Amino acid sequence: MENALFELRQEEIRTQTRNIERKIANVTINKPIQEQQQQPQPLNNAELPTN
Repeated sequence: MENALFELRQEEIRTQTRNIERKIANVTINKPIQEQQQQPQPLNNAELPTN
């Protein structure tokens, strides 16, 4: 019984680890894309010259 619980716990840990690794991979992939998209930012109203 203890062995079965141990196996189940190990599987949960493996699943959580895989999910975390997937999130890290997504951040790593998406980060450069987001940085590229942020380059041509429109001016905020505060930055527009006032006449």
